[in-house]
Amino acid sequence: MEYMQKRNPSVPNLQMKLFPPVKRNNLNDQTSFWKTILEQKQLRCIFSGNVLGADDLSIDHFLPWSFVAHDQLWNLIPVSRSINSSKSNNLPSMSRYFNKFADLQFMGLTVYRNNPGKLSWNRVVEPYINDLRLNESGIMDRDRFGTGLKTAIEPLNSLAAAQGFCEGWVYG
Repeated sequence: MEYMQKRNPSVPNLQMKLFPPVKRNNLNDQTSFWKTILEQKQLRCIFSGNVLGADDLSIDHFLPWSFVAHDQLWNLIPVSRSINSSKSNNLPSMSRYFNKFADLQFMGLTVYRNNPGKLSWNRVVEPYINDLRLNESGIMDRDRFGTGLKTAIEPLNSLAAAQGFCEGWVYG
């Protein structure tokens, strides 16, 4: 697998694509993170602008799971169930939604750091540090955080589009 991955750098998580899991992981920890935020701050869906409630909260992969094959928090956002279903495996319009996505991610981390839930702060930020190549001060700086997130998301979005994922999805 290492041989294949090294020779196919434009295909993230090649092993998961060749040998997909029979069952996807649950998103209990990620849902717990966003519910902790929701208890402390009103959340709006980046796609519809509607206020989210705990009874209609769904966790969506900004870039589709079928492409990234991971459940890292930096690629997950709260949305309503109906929007999660309608977006499906489409790539959201980067020009319309990326800044809202980055703002929501940053706000979630800021709120969680000040009032953590059941997950430790270190466990929450580890994927951001590793995957976005930021240190903790970078995560807490809105401009550096946005740049790190964009640096990770944009090339993946382009690769997914090149591999046939429908790009430019807009709600409604």
